[in-house]
Amino acid sequence: MGTIKEKLDYLNETKNLMKEALIEKGQEVKEEDTFRSYVDKIKNIKGGIIRNPDGDHIYGVKHLLYSKKSYESTWIRTDDSIGLFVEPPLTTHADNPFNHYYPWRDIISYNFDAENGIVTAEYGDENYKEDGTNGQVMTYFPKFWWKRWQDEEYEYIQIATYPAEGFNYSPPFSLGRYLSSFNESLGKIESKSGALLFLKNPTIIRDYAKSLGKGWGLMDISRLALIQMLFLVRYANNISPEILGKGRLYSYSTKTGDCDSLGMQSGTTANSSSHSVIDMGLEDIYTLGGSSYSFQFIDGVNVKDYQAYVCYDRDKYKCDMFEEPYKAISYLNKKTSSTGNNMGYDEENPLIMLPTDKDSVYYKNNYCYTNSGDVTVCLNNKYRENEEANGLWAYAIGSKSSVNLMCRLMYMEE
Repeated sequence: MGTIKEKLDYLNETKNLMKEALIEKGQEVKEEDTFRSYVDKIKNIKGGIIRNPDGDHIYGVKHLLYSKKSYESTWIRTDDSIGLFVEPPLTTHADNPFNHYYPWRDIISYNFDAENGIVTAEYGDENYKEDGTNGQVMTYFPKFWWKRWQDEEYEYIQIATYPAEGFNYSPPFSLGRYLSSFNESLGKIESKSGALLFLKNPTIIRDYAKSLGKGWGLMDISRLALIQMLFLVRYANNISPEILGKGRLYSYSTKTGDCDSLGMQSGTTANSSSHSVIDMGLEDIYTLGGSSYSFQFIDGVNVKDYQAYVCYDRDKYKCDMFEEPYKAISYLNKKTSSTGNNMGYDEENPLIMLPTDKDSVYYKNNYCYTNSGDVTVCLNNKYRENEEANGLWAYAIGSKSSVNLMCRLMYMEE
């Protein structure tokens, strides 16, 4: 290997081998990519769960604005979603075409050793455990690109498998498969099956989550919005109880794990208040109202007298803060509690979907409890114990930060 030609041939062979290895690890490698760019691609291989997008696709939905006298819960499919039929899973657990398309295809629950930052098993592996004995039970969401926008008639929501022009990047993230519990003997917050819910004020539960290590926190308004958009594009309907089921009514003795038998399927084992719903690997993606256990705290957003302030820096989340890095969005929240609300749109903060009186898309049957003062944002509420008023857009925006709330863990690699 002494000649220049031999050295160049050896270098090209090495590059081709590295290219094949990167592709096997889920990294996209184009012919025009430089050899130096492989360094960044190698850095992207983290955590043991990497998938490869199956081509360039955009999936979307659109809905007429409220001002156009449109009150339907169904959305119109657009882009590569046109022609796809989705049967509501409910108790039949019908297969969903999106289960076979990225990014939904690659959403998966897994076990994670938080102390060492190691994925110990994925759903389907023999050593995968739901009871916490093999680590935190989390659900992984791969990277994707999103866009939410409005014109004079419609709101559009789109999910792309590639960095399409004008789209926003969502890096990979993980959420607790289960609502959080607390291990008294270990003194730590957990996501696992067969456990009682952990209810404390947001500052305490956030500190417990962050004590798990770098990258840990609580489900925030940004990730909730991404879940909501994935749901809308997936089902083209904003009344989630009609799609998945009523949701479970929790009490002090209710334990997590009701959907373990469903694995990565969606729906519920029985459409009643004693059974949880699951979708995209998130058990109790929403719960049924009627109990003080129904408030699920959402981090990264604070509200003062109906004005929401949003923060996108996970390291700086703090309750009752209304100054930098928190910034006011362009619309006020609803000032009266009601069933059926417009979900606001702010061009500068397109992720955020909170109930408002301003013209936007009308979300039928999604109840919002609201109050004045310095309050938190929670998903679900205890004020409506019926199927029609609850779901993935049912908010409680009225609890003080001193109130004990439930939560869901979140992990994002730095």
